[in-house]
Amino acid sequence: MAIGVAWLSALAFPIATRLGLTESAASRLPNFGLLAGAALGLAMCLAQSVKQTLYFLWLVFVTGCVFWFFALILEDLLVNIANIPERNLEWLPWAAFGFGLLVASVAVFAEVYERVNAFLGRNRNPGTP
Repeated sequence: MAIGVAWLSALAFPIATRLGLTESAASRLPNFGLLAGAALGLAMCLAQSVKQTLYFLWLVFVTGCVFWFFALILEDLLVNIANIPERNLEWLPWAAFGFGLLVASVAVFAEVYERVNAFLGRNRNPGTP
């Protein structure tokens, strides 16, 4: 986990400099990413709920990527078979990615809702309504 987060934070260097972070501060991002990844990895080992939360977030991203991929194939088919100009369909894969995130987020929110209700029902005093 630590190496993965450090790698992602190293890839974020150009974005950080574009957002106004100085180069010296942006060069320290991988160090902080390594520390944050190590903390997440340790938390995943010690707490099952952290592991499940990160797993749910990963599944939301993967679902969005699958929708993006199928929309990319649909865009290619529409450009090559239906002769629709590509500039008219540039929005399609990104809209599908957002829709995939939305669909997967609904499932995650339903799971969180069930867990919160189970937790609140388990910890409610028997004498209170």
